[in-house]
Amino acid sequence: MNSALRRANNCKPAASSRWPPARFLPRPPESDTDRRNEQSCDQKESGRWVRALQAASQRAQQMPQTVMLVCGDREADIYELYDQKQASPPNLHVLVRGQHDRRLSDGTQLMESASRLPVGGTLQVKVPRRQNQPARTAKLELRWQQLEIQPPAVALKKSWPALKVYVVLAREAGPRRGFNPLNGCC
Repeated sequence: MNSALRRANNCKPAASSRWPPARFLPRPPESDTDRRNEQSCDQKESGRWVRALQAASQRAQQMPQTVMLVCGDREADIYELYDQKQASPPNLHVLVRGQHDRRLSDGTQLMESASRLPVGGTLQVKVPRRQNQPARTAKLELRWQQLEIQPPAVALKKSWPALKVYVVLAREAGPRRGFNPLNGCC
C-alpha cells in the first residue's frame, strides 16, 4: 500500500476498517502523456492522492487530538496535493518522497537549495543487502527548512500561487566506494 494514514503516537492504522477500500484504476489503452497537463487531477490516476488527503482531512476533523500523517511515494509528488494540504486541519500532515526538482520562489532549484542547508542532525540506518552489495550501516546527514515552491509552468497551473512546504533532505555522508549512496528528499 503506497498511501497510509497513521496515528503518530504509535503508528497503528487509524480506523482502517472504516476507510474507503483501495481503488485500482485501469490504465488507458493508449498513452495520454500528450494531454496530461490539460487534464484535471480528478481525470488522472494521481488524483487518488488528493482523494486520500481529502478523506484524511475528514477523519482529522473528527479526531482533533490525534496527529495524523498521510504518506506517499514519488508518484504522490504532485502540486495539487500540496495545494490541498493548505486547507487541511492542523493535526494532519503530509510526507511525500520527492520526485521533482521543483523551482523555488528565489529562482533556485529545490535540490540545490536543500543541499546548501546546514546539517541539522545525523541518523544511522541499516541498509539491507542488495544485488552485489552486502548489508551495511549508513550514516545519513539530515537537512530541513521551509521553502516556497513555484507552481509547474504548464497549462492552468502557471497561475496558481506559490506554496510554502517543509523540505527534508537525507543524504549519505561519506559512502563507501562501490556502494550507491543513499539520497532522498521529502
